[in-house]
Amino acid sequence: MKTISILLIAAVLAGCNATGHRPIVDTKNADMANYDMNLRECWDIADQVNPATQAAVGAVAGALFGALLGRAMGGGDLSNYGAKVGALSGATGAGAEGVQAQARVVSNCMRNRGYNVL
Repeated sequence: MKTISILLIAAVLAGCNATGHRPIVDTKNADMANYDMNLRECWDIADQVNPATQAAVGAVAGALFGALLGRAMGGGDLSNYGAKVGALSGATGAGAEGVQAQARVVSNCMRNRGYNVL
């Protein structure tokens, strides 16, 4: 059951991305006529950052760390429990960081296109 929960959270994180992130811009002297087109292009660029991949890597790293920690604390069930908790926390943290990285890419992209991103 816990393994299914971990996979479910990883799947939810895989669906998360910064498409839809609309950075706040100062509209004074901004090219608002092309804003939507520029934003869509920046979303396409941000899709190169893959939160699902980062979540999977975080899950593996967290599981390994948790298993080692559990083993050091007595092994057996602690090792299994540590691996599951580590995988869950690793996937969640790394997936969230991936989504934040996408949002930064969108904001930087818009800034580089001349928008004053606040």
